[in-house]
Amino acid sequence: MASSEFGNAVQSELQALGINTQPEVQDFRVPGERRNEQKTPTAGDMHTVITNIQAARGQYWISRKRMRHDALRLLHEGQL
Repeated sequence: MASSEFGNAVQSELQALGINTQPEVQDFRVPGERRNEQKTPTAGDMHTVITNIQAARGQYWISRKRMRHDALRLLHEGQL
């Protein structure tokens, strides 16, 4: 998948979940990943986004690092 296609997929998934602020993007994590899910309201949303993109694009594996990078890039560009 090309970078822009992946970025567009990440953007649409984040907008569908209503993740659009710096703290929400920073807390955008897979459950159990270094943070307490009860303290971060968007904990677990990364798993949802990865699963949705994998299903839509037919990919087996998507990097969490790439997902976080694209989410932060979209936020800084004002696209969320």
